[in-house]
Amino acid sequence: MPQKHEPSLSVELKPSKRLKRFLVIMHGLALTASIANALPITVKLALATGIYIHLRLMIKRLKNRRHKIKQSEALGWEVSDPKHWAGKYPSAMTLNRFKS
Repeated sequence: MPQKHEPSLSVELKPSKRLKRFLVIMHGLALTASIANALPITVKLALATGIYIHLRLMIKRLKNRRHKIKQSEALGWEVSDPKHWAGKYPSAMTLNRFKS
């Protein structure tokens, strides 16, 4: 007797816009604090540059990071978890399987 399989469910989770806004606000506050402190100008510039570079890397990382969730009767639940900085390379993604 042939088994009936229901269609599988596939969902892709995109990065949160609120998280991006929060990161921009927090980095803006850190940038303001680093400029307003009483350190020498070279140290202020180094801190400001470091904060700006970190913000750019975080936004780039959030854009590339996407999680996929799949469910099928044959394989159960599958969650793709891209590693840090591996958003460009699908072969670097790991799949975790959960049987229900």
